[in-house]
Amino acid sequence: MHHPTTTRYQEDADADGWAETRVSAMRVELQAWRSQEQRLHVALRSEAALCQALREHVNLEEAARCRAQEEAVSERRSEEVVAQRSQQVRSAVARARQGTEKLAELMGVLRQAQSLAPSLQEEVEKLELEERQAQVSKWWAEKRWQDAARDLKLLEDQRQEVWLEEKETQLRMEEFSEQLTACQDKSVEMCRKQMQMRLELDEEHRQTRRLQRFRTPRDERMQETLLRHKSYAFALAANDGAPPG
Repeated sequence: MHHPTTTRYQEDADADGWAETRVSAMRVELQAWRSQEQRLHVALRSEAALCQALREHVNLEEAARCRAQEEAVSERRSEEVVAQRSQQVRSAVARARQGTEKLAELMGVLRQAQSLAPSLQEEVEKLELEERQAQVSKWWAEKRWQDAARDLKLLEDQRQEVWLEEKETQLRMEEFSEQLTACQDKSVEMCRKQMQMRLELDEEHRQTRRLQRFRTPRDERMQETLLRHKSYAFALAANDGAPPG
């Protein structure tokens, strides 16, 4: 049978040993937790790095996709531009072909015109000659018409002059008849002289009227002076040499 004190000491020693063992175990467990925590931190950092890498990869893929879309759009635009340019080139070629055909047609017309040029020149010269002849004929026709109008005016003036002369002759005949009656008491020579001067004066009047259109003012003054002298001489003869009253 053990001593109570010894038993208590033993129990205390056992308790202390268990406590130490427990503390050691807890220390080991704490160390394990710390190690696990470190591993978790490392894992978290790895996960974060992986997530960052994934994000970068996703960003790269998105950028590549955007670039691919842009390249596709650019390629489609390039294709559209190429198609448009091709259409423009085809249109230009078609217009050039039409222009070539039109040029060939115009060259044919030009050659035809060149072949017809001599005959056309002759025809033009002929037409110009006919035009000049027509102008000359027109000028001569106008001149003949003017001459005819002038001749008609002259004939009308002459007819008027003839009528006036006939009227004046009739008046003169009446005057001569009166003068013959008055000359019965005078000498025959005096009557003959008076009648001769009267006839000359009448003829001078007629010549004056006929040349009225062609005389200058100086000619008219000279003619008037001459007529006054002849009239004065006729009056002297009529009054037997006495000045007229």
